[in-house]
Amino acid sequence: MGTKNSYILLLLLLLISCNQHTRDSQFGDNKEIVHINGIKRFDHINEFIPEEFIINKEYIKLRSTHDNFLFKEINKIRLINDKIFILDGRLKKLLVFNKNGLSVAAIGAKGNGPNEYIDIADFDVDKEGTIYTIDGRLDKLFIYNPDYSLKKVMALPFEADIISVVENNKIIFGLSDWNKGNNEGASIIVTDKDLNTLNIVSYYDKYIDNAFWVSHYSFVNTSKNILYNKPINNTILVLSKKGILEKVIEFDFGRKNVPPKHRKEIEKNLNQFNSYNLLKWITIIEDDYLIGTFWENRETKSFFIDRKKNELFVSNSTIDRDIGNVAGFDNKTLIKFIIPGSERAEENDLPQDVKEHLYNGDFVLVLYRLI
Repeated sequence: MGTKNSYILLLLLLLISCNQHTRDSQFGDNKEIVHINGIKRFDHINEFIPEEFIINKEYIKLRSTHDNFLFKEINKIRLINDKIFILDGRLKKLLVFNKNGLSVAAIGAKGNGPNEYIDIADFDVDKEGTIYTIDGRLDKLFIYNPDYSLKKVMALPFEADIISVVENNKIIFGLSDWNKGNNEGASIIVTDKDLNTLNIVSYYDKYIDNAFWVSHYSFVNTSKNILYNKPINNTILVLSKKGILEKVIEFDFGRKNVPPKHRKEIEKNLNQFNSYNLLKWITIIEDDYLIGTFWENRETKSFFIDRKKNELFVSNSTIDRDIGNVAGFDNKTLIKFIIPGSERAEENDLPQDVKEHLYNGDFVLVLYRLI
């Protein structure tokens, strides 16, 4: 082999080695491990948020004023600029309600025509009120003005699951693990408003299964950070409001951790999950507490961890698709919802007007302003 060819081969090997090193050590040393077995645990807690963490609790009775604003299922909910945004993953709708619970608008038009979407995978709203939605089928970004009119449609140069619009006109995307477009293999990227990649925050490891989702996921906005966790991985990435990775928090369930090889072929090993524990939906990280949802032995349970007292409060199990206990979180406001006809709709401590609203078949939000 000639000297020139040897040099090229050596350079290629170095590049591959550096890239693999970047993927394997991408999180650095700023990592915290939450050992679940080392926390004092209290089970079967109906109100699993301790009173000392709640500043106030508010009920909002949702009312759809038009058939166009009806929804069947809440897959994501956000409180932004005194408005309530609800994504219905079953009907493929993004709806807007005011702070009193009255329906205001349905975002965009669903269909196969020009400028129509097919499937809204995720959404976010910037500080000016501009709305961004990802169409996971068409691989397009739909942008709507604050008055809900269509502003722009952009083809995504990659396949994305989730979105967060952040400071300095930047967008954070959580990419699909099956992405074959730009940034293949990356899990989180930061782009400018023209969708040019500015930074790759993290990569997927090799233990992924793009044929089976344990649950949906989304970015979470806390008072200081933006959080990312994609089940079935129990690692939460803590990003700054500018999209810079600051810290990593890993939940350790000891012997009940899912072995990496079973994360790669979930459905094939689903019976083994009867003895595994993991995170699902969203996980909230604040200085004084952690909130989220466990999938324990294939049962869905909500949890609250008091970080100072090292205490863990766990709810009773709920139906697998019910995210009502930990539906959303925006700047220290935890969002729950109550489904009409559910067990929570029958709880004795609910106000009478809330019970009547649920009895009539309408959803109720419960907002917890936390310390």
